[in-house]
Amino acid sequence: MIVKTVVRPETEMKNSGIEYIGKIPNDWEVRKVGYLAAKITDYVASGSFATLAQNVQYLDEPDYARLIRTVDLSGSVNKQPVYVSKEAYKFLSNSNLFGGELILPNIGSVGCVYQYKKIYEHATLAPNSILLDMKENNRFYFYWFSNPIVGESLKMLGNSTVQVKFNKSQLRQYMLPRPPLSEQQAIADYLDETCSKIDEIIAEAKASIDEYKELKQAVIFDGISLGTRKCCDYKRTTLKGIEKIPIEWEYRKLKFLIRYIESGVSVNAGNEPATELEYGVLKTSCVSKMIFLPSENKSVNKDEYDRVKCPVCGDTIIVSRMNTPDLVGACAYIEKNIDNIFLPDRLWQVHFNDNVNVKYIYYCLISPYIRNYYSSLSTGTSSSMQNISQGQFTNAIISIYPEIPDLASQRKYFHSDIVIDANEFITFDRPLVYAKSVDGLVFTNNIVKQNKEYPAFHWNNHRFYFQRVIHSKIENNYFDEGFIRERDVLEENNGYDI
Repeated sequence: MIVKTVVRPETEMKNSGIEYIGKIPNDWEVRKVGYLAAKITDYVASGSFATLAQNVQYLDEPDYARLIRTVDLSGSVNKQPVYVSKEAYKFLSNSNLFGGELILPNIGSVGCVYQYKKIYEHATLAPNSILLDMKENNRFYFYWFSNPIVGESLKMLGNSTVQVKFNKSQLRQYMLPRPPLSEQQAIADYLDETCSKIDEIIAEAKASIDEYKELKQAVIFDGISLGTRKCCDYKRTTLKGIEKIPIEWEYRKLKFLIRYIESGVSVNAGNEPATELEYGVLKTSCVSKMIFLPSENKSVNKDEYDRVKCPVCGDTIIVSRMNTPDLVGACAYIEKNIDNIFLPDRLWQVHFNDNVNVKYIYYCLISPYIRNYYSSLSTGTSSSMQNISQGQFTNAIISIYPEIPDLASQRKYFHSDIVIDANEFITFDRPLVYAKSVDGLVFTNNIVKQNKEYPAFHWNNHRFYFQRVIHSKIENNYFDEGFIRERDVLEENNGYDI
């Protein structure tokens, strides 16, 4: 990195003697952070882990002081604030914040830097960061630490091979440039003004991008529901969210358009994308933007080559069955085969019947109503990672969905004695349970509430959809919209009695 001062662009340069810094102006010095800083401290400077646990309690409700974490400063995550009492604030006096201090994460997001701007009357630093208060110009050093090259060098500061981190002692030995104080101020003023203008441009561009995203969704919805002929005759539908379609259109259940769904396996892989001569396994991020990004893959370990299956096929749709709640069900249309790139178990590859325009189905699946629908179906014990089943992709919240090629010819039952008891379901759509080839299904003592947050969309207006199910019992449940078996249970049993 060669530093050229913005206020004296023609200045003579010298070698700093520090690899990551490179050349600097002749009248700049290079000093250790320990020399340049008035204060270097952190959360644990106030006591041992035992005494901290005794004297500091985290509070959910507003109190005397707020605990400042890096997530509170980054603006990227909306986290519930954490507070501490007056006594805890006094105990943490070594790391109290007053405004203007630099905060360097030293575990986790190493390489980032924040300058604290007062957001609460009293504040103190949270764990996993170091507070740095320079003797001279904090703003200049904020910009210095903001340089990506500097951030990368901080990641090399610690000794751990397991997790990127560093401590206060290591930071004190870190080398920084020291321009004359007047030049520090001039550089900080210049960057404040210039970066402020750039931030305004970014904000305007982001607002425009958000508007265009909304317009794109509206265009997609109009296209999939109204077609391209704006003057044709329309008919009303029973699909919630789609009021009308062209009169000659029909609507079908998604499952009747699908030929089959396949997925890959989980294999050991590296961190870099595969070359043309290597096997790669896709990451779920390959569809998270609703377009296919084949470069989002990891090179498969050569000793795992015999385990991979399900190569990328053209004219299909890849669907993420497991992701964050807003991305579960994310999908992308695949234009062509990629023989050396394979799917993991977290992605489905959906093949459609020959008489289906797959790209049209793709636009249907990325429309807002269907995206919201699949997000609402997702389940999982972690709030950050949810999943949907193949049955949910086409049928209901709980899906008992064995793959049976010829259901009409089957004589035995795939499942038996299934009990769904004492649960609470909150759903904005109607489908609740789909079951296929079951002898004995009990749904009792459950609570079913209707959520009005999103409009209902699913083609199935029945709470229960049974295909070749015998000995079913639905009793002693609470439905806030009532339950009538004739209305709420759809039974298709291929000639077999219930």
